[in-house]
Amino acid sequence: MADFKQNYFQRRTKDRGPRSNNRISSPDVQVIASDGENLGVLNTNEAISMAKNQGLDLIEIAPNANPPVCKIMDMGKYKYDAQKKANLAKKKQKIVSLKEIKMRPVTETHDYEFKSSSLLIDISLHLGSLIAIIYFFKDELFDIRKNKRILNLIVLGSIPLIIVGYILYSTNLIYQLRNLEVIAWTTLIFAIILYISDKNRFDKKISSNLNFQSIIFIGVFQIFSLVPGVSRAGITITAARILKFNRVDSSKISFLLSIPALAGASVLSLKDVFEQSIQFNYLIVIAIISSFIFSFLTVKFFLIYINKFSMNAFVIYRIIIALILFSLIY
Repeated sequence: MADFKQNYFQRRTKDRGPRSNNRISSPDVQVIASDGENLGVLNTNEAISMAKNQGLDLIEIAPNANPPVCKIMDMGKYKYDAQKKANLAKKKQKIVSLKEIKMRPVTETHDYEFKSSSLLIDISLHLGSLIAIIYFFKDELFDIRKNKRILNLIVLGSIPLIIVGYILYSTNLIYQLRNLEVIAWTTLIFAIILYISDKNRFDKKISSNLNFQSIIFIGVFQIFSLVPGVSRAGITITAARILKFNRVDSSKISFLLSIPALAGASVLSLKDVFEQSIQFNYLIVIAIISSFIFSFLTVKFFLIYINKFSMNAFVIYRIIIALILFSLIY
């Protein structure tokens, strides 16, 4: 009840700006004319009449002075000038982002260290995967003279994702997409699109058919991976299959396009590490090595699998996940 009364009176006494005219409670005031001349101490009613005779208002500009200081001026103009100054100050101010840590009696030191360790492990997984993919495709990547065109196309194909990703994250729009219903529907829809694109047998190859138009098409499709529930690898393979690349080369395009994405994620994460002054430890080395091994084996056996079988297993898996999510939502 006490809280209710406090909130009630806070609303009733909300600041409505400076007091003016009959709202001025002091019997005498120091008066400043509209042209800036000091008229001295006058009776409040006399000062109000003087202001009204000029078609203006008596505005209290220094209520804590003894007596309060008032100025004869137009209230509308006063409020406009005050708002203009506030807007200008807001543009110039620096916004400081504060990160909150909740402290409880049972909280110990390792609880504060957990977030830092998670960030380092996340970086390690990105770096391990990045190194594994670069190592697996070292012949294609390091033979610059032979494959310079492909390298340029891979960089070009990553530009749409970088631009749109930066816009979504800097404007916080990405967080509007992060809900279970969006994930469920995108998981189902893109599973169906993958199935349709993988239905027929195509034989286009990277070496002879990958060009500016096709990499831009795949790069634009890769933007959908920013939406939760859309696999980056899955959507790029789907786009390549739509363009009639064979399954193996579609997968290679997907893996090669992951290099700029992983590199960008690693750089952003490292920036957070340096800002937070997090110390590296032996767990990071273990995480990088483990990530490298599993990523390398994943790429190797995925390409072997995809050379013999269709994408149906992945389509079924995504449909099952979507149905489970729908059962939780609806």
